[in-house]
Amino acid sequence: MRKIFYSLENLFFAWVLLFCPLLTSCSSENSLFQDDEDEAPPLSEAEQARLDKLLIGKWKDSNRAMIFHKGVPVRIHNEGTRRYFADHTASVVGLITISSVATGSMTFRYDIASKWGIWGGHYHETVSSFDCKTIRADDADAARTFHQFSRASIGQTSTFLPITVTEQYLAMRNLENDVLMSLDRIQ
Repeated sequence: MRKIFYSLENLFFAWVLLFCPLLTSCSSENSLFQDDEDEAPPLSEAEQARLDKLLIGKWKDSNRAMIFHKGVPVRIHNEGTRRYFADHTASVVGLITISSVATGSMTFRYDIASKWGIWGGHYHETVSSFDCKTIRADDADAARTFHQFSRASIGQTSTFLPITVTEQYLAMRNLENDVLMSLDRIQ
């Protein structure tokens, strides 16, 4: 029982880090931040209007990270595609693999719909629907818990501070959990 609780607690930590903020990518070797002094100020109205137009299109969301929870390494690999539409809706689809000593390896296919907007100098995204399918799981109890947590994210809004915005690259810091989302334009 203790092992199951520990593995579920470990999985919950990974889920909060990634899935609450719409599968945002963990800051890793590509981080733009050296320390807290590198953070950009909120966007001006002109910058908000520019980001509103630049976001529309298809973006690659691919990251690997390792986090430690209570001294146990948890490896996370996310491969996905984000599509932002002019009507301020978005879709995010892909695969995520979470591996740890406590839970083994689990791979999930996700399909998320959301609504997004830019105001107050920040980017905001709210989950409208979240479909998650287990592809592989060494720990069936942890996989079931993961599905419960992903369903609980419906209706949650994440707020991001845009850091780098170009035609081909976008980096935003999630203000709730300090995770960096970095995207490369596909189309």
